[in-house]
Amino acid sequence: MILLRKPNYGIGYVIMTQIFIAFGGGGLVISEEMAVIAAAPHEGVTSMLALIGLFSSVGGAIGSAIATAIYTKKFPQALDRALPGNATLNAELYGSLPVQLSYPMGSPERDAVIHAYGEAMWYLTIAGTVMLVPCFFFIGIWKDFKIKELRQVKGTVL
Repeated sequence: MILLRKPNYGIGYVIMTQIFIAFGGGGLVISEEMAVIAAAPHEGVTSMLALIGLFSSVGGAIGSAIATAIYTKKFPQALDRALPGNATLNAELYGSLPVQLSYPMGSPERDAVIHAYGEAMWYLTIAGTVMLVPCFFFIGIWKDFKIKELRQVKGTVL
């Protein structure tokens, strides 16, 4: 996915990577919730699911902060390399999507913006991939719960 997020690949590849992200994210949410439900006692399931939501939100905030830091550093640098010597124009392009879109496709300014976005996305996908590596270790040390051997809670539902 790191290679396919560059601007020189077709839109089909970009859509394909988004589909991969959607399937991966959906599978992750279900997996983490099922792991918590299997590990928690019946009376603690709701609290554990709330904690999963809390840590997911905190993790998302940390990830967004890291992504913002990478983007705000790499996008202007790539724009400066693609359009050297014009700091005022680069600041305008960096600060405004309508200004970016005002230049026609194929113009040097628009090509520089596309290149800068591609380079920033390249760094963002690398950071995301690096952050994913420890997850394989942590998933590997999950306890194997024998779901078929767990007893159901029995009683009267009010």
